[in-house]
Amino acid sequence: MPTTQIMNGIIYGTKLITLQQLEIDGSLPSPIPDILRITNTLEIPMQSLIEQGERVIDKADGVGVIGIHEEDDTLLGVDMEIGLNKFDLNLIYNIFGGTLSLDENNKITGLQLPSITEQRNNPKRFQVDVYIPSLQYGQLEGYIRHRFPYCKGILKDIKHPFRNFSGYSLLIKARPHPQTGCIHNIDFVITLP
Repeated sequence: MPTTQIMNGIIYGTKLITLQQLEIDGSLPSPIPDILRITNTLEIPMQSLIEQGERVIDKADGVGVIGIHEEDDTLLGVDMEIGLNKFDLNLIYNIFGGTLSLDENNKITGLQLPSITEQRNNPKRFQVDVYIPSLQYGQLEGYIRHRFPYCKGILKDIKHPFRNFSGYSLLIKARPHPQTGCIHNIDFVITLP
C-alpha cells in the first residue's frame, strides 16, 4: 500500500497573486469574470502532498541484496496559505462562496458564508497564478509564474500572538485539473497581467 508524505516549502518574493474563476469542470465561465488580485504577500507557505512509490528489495541467501526496484513518487496536490493584508469580502466570496450583503449604493457590507449543503452542491473553483520577479544582474527581465490550474479555497483565521487583532488568510488546495490532470506549472512571462 503506497504511503503519502507531506513536504513543506515556501514560495519567496511574490509580486502578485491572481485568481481566475472556473466552472466545476475546469473550463472558463461565460462571460469571463474579472481576474482577482492579491498584492503585498511576500511569501506563500506550501505543502506538497506526495504519494511515495513502492520499493522492493530483492535478496538472495548468502549473496545479500541483488536488486532494488522502486516506483516513482507522484504529486497528488499542493496546499498553500495566502495571507491577506486587508479583509476583502469580494475576494472571499469569489473563493469560498456564500451570499453578499449590499447597501443602496451596491457597496459590499457583509458576507454570509455558505452552508455545508451550498459548499457541496455549488463549490467554487479557480486558477491561481503566483508571479515572482526574475532578475538578471540586478535588472528585471520578467516574471516566473507558478500556475495552479484547479483550486478550491477555505477562509482561515489567524491570531497574531503579539498584536491585539486577528489577521485572515486563505487556505488554497490545488488539485489535478479535471481535463488535463495538471497540478502545478511553472513558466516565464515578460509582464504582469
